[in-house]
Amino acid sequence: MTAVIYTHSHVDHFGGVRGVVSCDDVASGRVPVLAPEGFVHHAVAENVYAGAAMSRRAAYMYGAALPVGPGGQMGAGLGMTTSTGTVTLIPPTWDVTHTGQEETLDGVRIVACSTRATSAPRSPRC
Repeated sequence: MTAVIYTHSHVDHFGGVRGVVSCDDVASGRVPVLAPEGFVHHAVAENVYAGAAMSRRAAYMYGAALPVGPGGQMGAGLGMTTSTGTVTLIPPTWDVTHTGQEETLDGVRIVACSTRATSAPRSPRC
């Protein structure tokens, strides 16, 4: 694992992080975790404070509790269902603070672009 990039604070975009990287690898600096500035605040605000409502919405949206039958199962375009595992979070080690910010990960140049006015809060403005 070279790095982890959290794009935004929706739990389905960060909640399985400990399934792909260990806290020890991040703490040692071997694997950086990049995220938009303010990511942890927004992740907590959305997924702890509003978690019950968000989970209920996802259960209806994805139909995870509906039985799989001979005709298949319900899908929602993003995948066949949501994860039923344990949600995890490793705090970011690098903040993305502005559009145009450049980082190099394993020899690959990454240029950040904020997309603030979309479905999840993020900083900074473009």
